[in-house]
Amino acid sequence: MTLLEHLPVIVQQYTNPRTLKSWGTFAGMLKRAEAATGTVAYTDINTEGLQILVNALFAEGLAVNTVGLFISKMKALIQSAARHGHRINTTIHLFQADKEESHAIYLTQDEIKLIAGALLPSRLQLARDRFILGCVTGLRHSDYIRLGREHVAGDCFSILTEKRKQRVVIPIHKLAAKIFRKYNGNPPPLKGDLIEFNGKLSDIGRLAGLTQIEHYERSINKQVVKMSSPRYRLITSHTARRSFATNAYLSKIETARIMLITGHKTEESFFKYIRINKAENAAELSNHPFFN
Repeated sequence: MTLLEHLPVIVQQYTNPRTLKSWGTFAGMLKRAEAATGTVAYTDINTEGLQILVNALFAEGLAVNTVGLFISKMKALIQSAARHGHRINTTIHLFQADKEESHAIYLTQDEIKLIAGALLPSRLQLARDRFILGCVTGLRHSDYIRLGREHVAGDCFSILTEKRKQRVVIPIHKLAAKIFRKYNGNPPPLKGDLIEFNGKLSDIGRLAGLTQIEHYERSINKQVVKMSSPRYRLITSHTARRSFATNAYLSKIETARIMLITGHKTEESFFKYIRINKAENAAELSNHPFFN
């Protein structure tokens, strides 16, 4: 059996639109790689066959992390095939995907205030307010778009997270309190898909004046490519959660207390998540007794 023939078996267990979309993207990549190489991916594909498909995707100009996600999906699909009694090549788990750190920004507290105070057309205001709630709660997009009156418990929010099914308790930030007052204590849930929301965030950032140019590097087709973009184009739904974690850390809140809100299990995973550049790190260290 080919992996594409087995794909519906693993997809049928999911209902989340984002997950279904990711599997659809994977299917398109696999079809293109097979067509380009003449290699059909059967359930017992070996590491050499997988490498041929991976090379075809790199030849398209796909980024390292994009191809890495493809490899992860391939492994999941192969393991599913094994559970359903199909023959697989057990060495496939030895195939390792390259990874690179993504250029994901965080917003400073001043930038968050600029967004909160920006004069915006009505079509962007709810998206802005929901994003601000994410920036001051550390919740994921799936949680901060539904945060409402039923989650208020005294001076805190108490909510069962959708992804991890963990209850988190978060002090209500003054910006969050202001947003709740604006909507008489119960902001309406945000509707629309994630692509539409991210598009609105770019518009919101631009209108708030976040036009500083960011310079960074990416690996495309195994080549390091210099990139640049205004900050507003780098804002996504997940920027809110990353901004919360980074700003809380820079404000010297104990890491363990931040992790109780963000749900990170280890400090190693937490420090990979926050975004502090070298200049910010040096400025912080300059006040340390070791350097004085």
